[in-house]
Amino acid sequence: MSIRSWGVRSSTLSATQRWAAWTLACGAVSTLFIASAAFANSAQRNAEAPEVELTLPPVEEPKPEPEPPPPPEAPPPPPKQAPVKAKAQEETKQEEKSPGPPGGGNGIEPGSGGGDPGLGTGGGAAPPATTPVVAPPPPPPKVAPVGPIALPENATAPVAMSKPSPAYPEAARTEGIEMTVIVKYVVTEHGDVTNIRIIKGHPLLDAEVMRAVKGWRFTPAMHEGHPIAVFHVSRIPFALKK
Repeated sequence: MSIRSWGVRSSTLSATQRWAAWTLACGAVSTLFIASAAFANSAQRNAEAPEVELTLPPVEEPKPEPEPPPPPEAPPPPPKQAPVKAKAQEETKQEEKSPGPPGGGNGIEPGSGGGDPGLGTGGGAAPPATTPVVAPPPPPPKVAPVGPIALPENATAPVAMSKPSPAYPEAARTEGIEMTVIVKYVVTEHGDVTNIRIIKGHPLLDAEVMRAVKGWRFTPAMHEGHPIAVFHVSRIPFALKK
């Protein structure tokens, strides 16, 4: 800044004004000098600041997975053996093809072994080996059916040995009840009667029928030579005499 910038000539200024003007000018120059020095110091500090180097830890590479062990080798198959029967037939054929001993066309030496010289039966080759015939296994034994069943067609039905008729209940007689009671039961393989069941009946007759049927005895049914338990049905009539 100069005195000319104020629009006043220096000749017209007093000594005090001149001193003030120079003081202002020197202060401005000092301010610029101080600012330049501060800027230079800042730049020097930035230049002298140590560089920081960032180091990262090393990254480990993944290890390759180990290869699986090879599978164990399979054992060699056992050697096949020739069938005994085929081997025996082969030996028989070799014996038939081999030439007989000298002294006869049929391989029999005449007069040997104390036999008749003309026939030559005193010795000779052994007869060919024959394969033994194996008999088939016997059939399995037949098993009788288990449990009560319906009478088969080829079976023999049970035959009654003791079959008393049930008595006519007095209450049913008084009521005038007449009907045929149908009862189903099982004849066991021992001829006993079990599992008695009334198929058709009357409350005044059923008890007497059950009591009588329990005492019946039979010859058991037969199936292929074995006694079997079968179901059986009987009809017991109840009729009043007129």
